[in-house]
Amino acid sequence: MGRALPIVDIAGQQYFIDLRLYEFRHVENFMNRVFIHDDLQEKGDKLYLLYDKFHRCVFRGGQAELEQRKDKEIVLVELPSLEKLDPIGFEWLCANQEEHQRSLDTLLQWAQRMMPVLEEARRAKQEARTVKLQKKKLRSGKARRL
Repeated sequence: MGRALPIVDIAGQQYFIDLRLYEFRHVENFMNRVFIHDDLQEKGDKLYLLYDKFHRCVFRGGQAELEQRKDKEIVLVELPSLEKLDPIGFEWLCANQEEHQRSLDTLLQWAQRMMPVLEEARRAKQEARTVKLQKKKLRSGKARRL
């Protein structure tokens, strides 16, 4: 049976801690995620991230935007270590690190195989859209005739 995921407060917003997926997920909006590998910086036994209070998500903008918005909307959040935030999940992660890495590697391999397929589908869709627009222009008499 599964367990209830622990919750952490990040700048007034509640996030589930899911070490199995290596992310924090907003309690109300699961699409709003903090990716542990990409978004958190670890220093000693603390975790840090830049948080956008206006958009209620991790700040992923550039340096110029950070300089403009810091202290008003962008704040530096300090969190305890993963071990302190979720001792049970951390223990599982340590015990299953090889299995976890294998599943991440499998997912990465699948994504690499799918990229050409997805790119071809995107190109075909764009081409169909272009053909459709050209036909529409021809019917309306706006296309130049050669």
